[in-house]
Amino acid sequence: MKTFYKMKWNRYIGNLCACMVLIMPAMAQKTYTLDECLEQALRNNVRIKNATNDLRMAQYEQHGTFSKYFPSVSAMAGGLIASKGLLEMELQPGMLVSMVDDGVVGGISASLPLFAGRQIVHANRLAKMLWKSVKSKCPNQKMKLC
Repeated sequence: MKTFYKMKWNRYIGNLCACMVLIMPAMAQKTYTLDECLEQALRNNVRIKNATNDLRMAQYEQHGTFSKYFPSVSAMAGGLIASKGLLEMELQPGMLVSMVDDGVVGGISASLPLFAGRQIVHANRLAKMLWKSVKSKCPNQKMKLC
């Protein structure tokens, strides 16, 4: 008789645990309003993300072509320390010539485009037109997402 009550008690505990397991996730659900759903859908829309990325690329292209008006500067440096020369030559017996023992090499160059056949001006115009066309194709301009 004791085992019957024990089994009945175990069944009640098991049913109680199962109900709690099923009810707890239902209580944890968040309810969304229509505005929140629309905002979430617009934020995760692939087309809007692609349009935003295209707009950014067009802006960077415009900045990149504008920078062609400015001078470009490049520098290079190198050094060498050797225990003995890299190029050794014996001219006469006892007369040893050693070249490239130690050395430092460096250089700086700067270039300014004076006239490039109006290529820079046209590149800037094309970049600006690209930015305007991407901006006009951007979906949901009213929502200020692009």
